[in-house]
Amino acid sequence: MKVIIYYISGHGYGHFTRSATIMKALLDGGVADRIVARTRVSMDVFEQTLPPPPYYSSTSTTSSTNSNSHTRTSSKSKSKSKSKSKILRSEPPYELDAGTVQSSPLDVDPIGTLCEHNRIFHKSCLDDILKGEMEFVSSLLTLVCDNGYSEEEERTNNGTTTRTSTDADTIVAILCDATPIGIEIAHQINVPGILISNFDWCGIYDGFLRHIPSTTTDDNDEEDDNSTTTTTTTTLLFRQECQTALTTANNMYRKATVVIRPRAAVSSPVGYEEEYGRRTRVMDTPWICPEVLRRPRQSDDEDKEDGEECGGGTDELDAIVAVQRNRLELALFGDDDDDDNDGGDCEIRRCIVLVTFGGQPGSVGDNSTNEGTSDDDKLLKNSPLEHPHEEDGNVNEKSTTTTTPTVAAKPILQLGFIFATNDANAQVQIQRTQPQPQPQQSPTITHNNNTNTNTTTTPAITAKQAIQLLQITPTSPPTTIAELTNLCDVVLCKPGYGTICETLASSHGGNNNTSMVYVRREPEFVEKTFLLREFERGGGVGVRLDRSLFEGRRWYDAIEEALEKKVRGGGGNVVQNELTGAEVITEILRKEVMATTI
Repeated sequence: MKVIIYYISGHGYGHFTRSATIMKALLDGGVADRIVARTRVSMDVFEQTLPPPPYYSSTSTTSSTNSNSHTRTSSKSKSKSKSKSKILRSEPPYELDAGTVQSSPLDVDPIGTLCEHNRIFHKSCLDDILKGEMEFVSSLLTLVCDNGYSEEEERTNNGTTTRTSTDADTIVAILCDATPIGIEIAHQINVPGILISNFDWCGIYDGFLRHIPSTTTDDNDEEDDNSTTTTTTTTLLFRQECQTALTTANNMYRKATVVIRPRAAVSSPVGYEEEYGRRTRVMDTPWICPEVLRRPRQSDDEDKEDGEECGGGTDELDAIVAVQRNRLELALFGDDDDDDNDGGDCEIRRCIVLVTFGGQPGSVGDNSTNEGTSDDDKLLKNSPLEHPHEEDGNVNEKSTTTTTPTVAAKPILQLGFIFATNDANAQVQIQRTQPQPQPQQSPTITHNNNTNTNTTTTPAITAKQAIQLLQITPTSPPTTIAELTNLCDVVLCKPGYGTICETLASSHGGNNNTSMVYVRREPEFVEKTFLLREFERGGGVGVRLDRSLFEGRRWYDAIEEALEKKVRGGGGNVVQNELTGAEVITEILRKEVMATTI
């Protein structure tokens, strides 16, 4: 049995979502029979993201501590039956990378992050981690056996061959996204160590070094000399510690057999092309997009022959999407009744907004109850005069003239929200107290939100509630966040790999018209520049919202602008072969595994 260990950062949303897509592709392609996900990502994210059985099953599992005390593994409770899951979860009792230290989804602490990285990669701590991981790897084959097949289970090949599973259990590769710890372990046990990520942490932390206070000082009074000297010495020592820790991580990354960089890869200071025992190959791939968003789509202008080539499956899938969308609209807005949804002479457009700031602690905004939008609620246009930030990529921005022809009245947006955040329940309660945003001089929009007798407030539900609504039968696979993205009109988010990729994939062809409204992290995260640039190249439609407007829940103008840009012709340029990173990676790993097992 071919086993792959997959080290996955527990920080953020994109690391695990793309890893889940890759794991399924590797299993489908026969590159691995079992994959052990070594990660501290939350169990909720783990279960909501992975594909259903036989890939992963959470039924009758329990967290138990392995005898070596270096791992906590999701394993079958003691019973005669064994879990047949092909993907197993193993949680280390320590962090494998520092990620980013954040007080909220939008507030990054560069100095705190560097301190945590220094702690993990200090020799004494790192030695303990590496020792624990080597013990984990040593016990891994027994762990896989206990969670998959009994040691004496018979397997037949054409009805003749019988052998035990442990005879064929082999660790064929170690994959990492994006910790270098797994690369070091692979180097020590002499199996391919492969980094799969659009960045390495050295590339992220290198930019954080500029936040270390400068050691240059002006001449001060003599009484301040001692304190200045002490501060300068402390700063110098801290900078040296950072450089030492980064060098240690750098050397680990350079031991990778292959570095696979999906679309929107961040520049790295790691010298992968330099010789370090064996040369590292760097390979670029398309976006790693969830399979559910890569199904064939049929646009309105495609002829009947195109539909027949898909065997009629496209129409059926589009019908399912339409039914799912209708369920969400009913839950948020109630029945489509003219008497209950009267906008006078204006067209009313229902708009579902998915709010997702996953992977980090803290609220998505403040808890103030805002009175809605006002005349001075200004959406940042990212124009060169107002906001000269070229690194934003000017996401599909189109210049506007000062004079516009007379047009029909704009549709009035009727907003409903789905919160996919760590504090989703609290955010839903807050949002339900907000008045339904109204344009100036518009008729009052009324709707039924099923939970509040005040029909002018804004309807909102959690992502978990939405997933339950879309569950067709108790045994059908649950809806993922990627599928929710596909069913919504706008995603309100911070720019991260998973959200950017899923929004881009959901913005092309057929009924898919998902746009993005994003808020910057502070200080700016270097990954954002590369993500937004590729998002624009793929035809994504995005609008930046100022943080003060975001925290005041004054979102209407930004959402309206994102929808208008889509109508004006933005988006829709991404093609299917730009979303097939998982399949490309599968073929790369197939060659690596074959080369080491021959």
